[in-house]
Amino acid sequence: MDDGHCHVIGRTMPVIDGVLVVPAWIGPAKHYVPSKGRAYTFGLFAVSSDTLAFLSSDLTLEWPKDEVNITWPRLQGGAGCWLEWPDGKYAICFGKPFPNAPSPDADLLGGAAEALDTVSNLPIGLDDLLTGTGILGNLLGLAASIRDIKAGRGTAQDVKAALLPV
Repeated sequence: MDDGHCHVIGRTMPVIDGVLVVPAWIGPAKHYVPSKGRAYTFGLFAVSSDTLAFLSSDLTLEWPKDEVNITWPRLQGGAGCWLEWPDGKYAICFGKPFPNAPSPDADLLGGAAEALDTVSNLPIGLDDLLTGTGILGNLLGLAASIRDIKAGRGTAQDVKAALLPV
């Protein structure tokens, strides 16, 4: 699936204009999470050469990549990372972190894709995800297949590769 500006790595990981976009959950970076899955939000995680972002229907976070400390704690079983930034610390999970975390669905993913248009430092937007390549559908299929931490490890490997300096 290559339309001149999009290519796919891993299974169905779209890289659009140099930006990796994957389904993910964001929550508190803690060893003990009292409300477990209810503390997490499902959306899209994006990695560009200089920016990290998490987007959902009601949450848009954007960080300069060089100002974020990224760790891969054993607690996440290889399927997630912690982002530490002066304003807070977040867990990014590439597999459903708890059974009661929000399940991926088209509406949640669509809302996250719409939020892409509001992120200033990413050179992609909703149009890029909808343009004739079926990328949004591929992301939904990927989200449905990563319903647990074990399945999210492959996505995490693609994100690690995208985080390496170019």
